[in-house]
Amino acid sequence: MYTLLVLEDDAELNQTISNALRNEGYRVLTAFSCQEGMAQLAPVIEETRAQLDAGAEELAASKKQLDAAQAEIDAANSKISESVEQLSEAEDELAD
Repeated sequence: MYTLLVLEDDAELNQTISNALRNEGYRVLTAFSCQEGMAQLAPVIEETRAQLDAGAEELAASKKQLDAAQAEIDAANSKISESVEQLSEAEDELAD
């Protein structure tokens, strides 16, 4: 959900715009001055930063799991290749 800040010093206009945006499904913050607007945005910015940090941590954990899975796949492929080679050698010996 998007968060919008309505910064308008006219209370009636501020309310009208805010209501219209809420009706469209937006999360709306209201302010009547720049200072008030900055105060309204500070928690939103912190929340967004926390979400980004959590996402980065999840991404790092997923990459670690992916790397481990790839190492297991590589090891399994190596064993399969060895087994195929041994079977081929055994087949050649039987053919002789």
